[in-house]
Amino acid sequence: MCGRTVVSGDSKTLARRCTYSNRNAESVQPKWRSISTNRREERESSDNDANENQQVRKTSEHFFEPSFNIGPQSKLPVLVSSLNLLTDLREDEKSSDDERCLTAMRWGLQREFMKDSSTKYSTFNCRAETLLTGPSQSQLFKQPLSRGFRCAVVVDGFFEWKTSAEDKKQKQPYFVHAPQSKEFEGKFETAEDKDEYRKMLVMAGIYNPVKTAEGETENTCTIITVESSHDLKWLHHRMPAILPDDGSIQKWLDAKSVSTNEALKLLSPFSGLQFYPVDSKVGNIRCNEPSNLERVVVSRKRKGEKESKLMLNWLKSAKTSSN
Repeated sequence: MCGRTVVSGDSKTLARRCTYSNRNAESVQPKWRSISTNRREERESSDNDANENQQVRKTSEHFFEPSFNIGPQSKLPVLVSSLNLLTDLREDEKSSDDERCLTAMRWGLQREFMKDSSTKYSTFNCRAETLLTGPSQSQLFKQPLSRGFRCAVVVDGFFEWKTSAEDKKQKQPYFVHAPQSKEFEGKFETAEDKDEYRKMLVMAGIYNPVKTAEGETENTCTIITVESSHDLKWLHHRMPAILPDDGSIQKWLDAKSVSTNEALKLLSPFSGLQFYPVDSKVGNIRCNEPSNLERVVVSRKRKGEKESKLMLNWLKSAKTSSN
């Protein structure tokens, strides 16, 4: 599963990390857009005075701030097909550098009927295997998926907890992230001058727009999971559906050309992710700091070690009582 993520870069950094090759084989950074932002609105804003233009630019540069412990109901950076957001543009207005864009979505897919329901739904993850033919919980995602509301969640990585075989209450968190260059093997720097070398983890998702209490449109999303790969099964039996390269990202986002059934074939266990143990403080959602990514040394207790210590303490106590 995937219930905690990390995004160490701001909006500009994320756009740079998400650089892709467009249909003209040009390297392009996706633009940040809100739900209502489109190119026509941007052109109309150019007629406003300089102060208003400056405010528009300032707002667009602050779509996302770094966060080192993101949980459900928080905002996640998401890639979507620009055609899904720029719906009012004519074909001749859609340039090649608008094939995909970045936007912030609330983590936990919502449907309109859920607002008045007494049922509690867990929608931050959904299983790839049951998206089309699963039980009622899975049907929450079927309609948005069939409407082409596919997205790609972009993060540095996610936290996963390994439960101790000896003590079910003891859980060791690990940080799981994309394979890095040799310079970053075995570590995960957060220094700003290293951002350009960091590869992001791109996870397949589904989104759905809903109306807020204020009458505004908000996009909500879920992360799709699959069976864990052989190298992650020891940690957890589920993992996010990874889109490992630009080609798979493009196919997943292109709902107009790639059918739902074809897109779902892209989702399978991905081997080769890197991971290492981190401090248990990450279990507290309020702990949001870069040190969450620091590696820790895990002490490996031998089987029966806990029982041996309890017996030793009992013997010491008994000896003290006899004296």
